[in-house]
Amino acid sequence: MRFVRRIVKGSALLLLLSASVNLQAGLISTYHDFDSPGTSYVEGRPGYTSGGIVAGGPTGNFMRLRAADVPDDFSPNSIAFDRTAQGDYVQVVASFDFSLTPVTGSADGFFFTLLPTSEYGISGAAPVVNWAGGGAAEPRDLEHTFALGFDIFDNNNVNPNPPEPNNNHISLHYDKNFLGVFDPGFNLDSGAWHSAEVVLNRVAGGTNLTLTLTPFGGSQVTPISNFFISGYELTESRVAMGASTGGESALHDFDNISAQFTAVPEPSSFALLVTALVGLAGYDTRRKRAAREREEWGSR
Repeated sequence: MRFVRRIVKGSALLLLLSASVNLQAGLISTYHDFDSPGTSYVEGRPGYTSGGIVAGGPTGNFMRLRAADVPDDFSPNSIAFDRTAQGDYVQVVASFDFSLTPVTGSADGFFFTLLPTSEYGISGAAPVVNWAGGGAAEPRDLEHTFALGFDIFDNNNVNPNPPEPNNNHISLHYDKNFLGVFDPGFNLDSGAWHSAEVVLNRVAGGTNLTLTLTPFGGSQVTPISNFFISGYELTESRVAMGASTGGESALHDFDNISAQFTAVPEPSSFALLVTALVGLAGYDTRRKRAAREREEWGSR
């Protein structure tokens, strides 16, 4: 009898382990530190040079996505990574280091986005869209796409829609809609290296967004916390970033770009997990019942 129980328990544990492996199989990363081979990417340079890979970043080499060449027509240089996770997601956690250094005045900023592969393919350069009036920091023309803009130039005198409160803010966009502006809590273009973490969680009817920033030598700030983006589903996508200059300019530098995609588990994985848990629960119930019976029999 004890041998049979061991078999039951072992089978349930194997099922649980197998289910766990299947669920974790949906956890896939995009990563590049520009020091060693990472996820494949394509740079987009619509007529303007970038600094390319440069030494002296926070952990070694870094990507100078936009140099300080002016004048500019607001077309951003971009970097777009290949897809690394198929299917829909329950969570995406992305992070990157960035440094914005004023050169001639300070402009324009950069965007971070997840390009849906249904619209923009599983690889290739980011789309070249009309950024006039907002530069790369106002990614307003990307359809069915979530984007964050890190803006270091006030474009209200050019195009006040959406309104820009100042030359140091973060904007949120989805499907060509402007959702709001947020105070980063420090100067984005200080010339120092700062860190950003973007967390997207699938919820009923949309996605919750949290943005956490860590300024150089400072404490974490959370400009955006559990902001509900209605209608935004975490469908299959890939990471892209873009940066531009205008009549004023700045160096736009990036390092340690990563994104971790947690895929929606397949129904078979859930079924396997439930079966394993039920098996373990049944085994534990039978074991406790047998122990009580032995105690009752011994007290007679």
